Amino acid sequence: MKKVQVTTLAMLFASAAVISSCGGNEKQSETEANEAPAVEEAAPAAEEPSAAAEEEVTDDAAIAAGEAAFTTKCVACHQWETKGVGPAMSGVTERRTDEWIIKMITNPTEMLANDEDAKALLAEYNNVPMANLGISEEEANSILAYFKSKDAQ
Repeated sequence: MKKVQVTTLAMLFASAAVISSCGGNEKQSETEANEAPAVEEAAPAAEEPSAAAEEEVTDDAAIAAGEAAFTTKCVACHQWETKGVGPAMSGVTERRTDEWIIKMITNPTEMLANDEDAKALLAEYNNVPMANLGISEEEANSILAYFKSKDAQ
């Protein structure tokens, strides 16, 4: 019984972390808040990753933008060296292709439904799915640049 309670509490904590990490630090105006739909719609399907995703990114601005995006949107579930609600990111660019990383960041729902590696990660992390935060391909490429710069260190 105690194990069930601990598991339930862990799932509630994980869900709260995912929910609290959704969105950025942007403030909505009163007009925008009033116009927001009552029910959240599914994020649009992600675009196919561009050839730029496979190129080495050494642009300091892209790396800085990726670090900022990761810190704002991802650290509730992912740390660099340690596992959290989701896997540790250290070495991710050595384990996965650029295309896979971009697809997972931009459209985790589709990846969790169709990709065997993503399904295995879902099972490994207590079936807590990665939230679709509506990250654009450009922002995902910046996050990838940040990952590559960290993995190169």
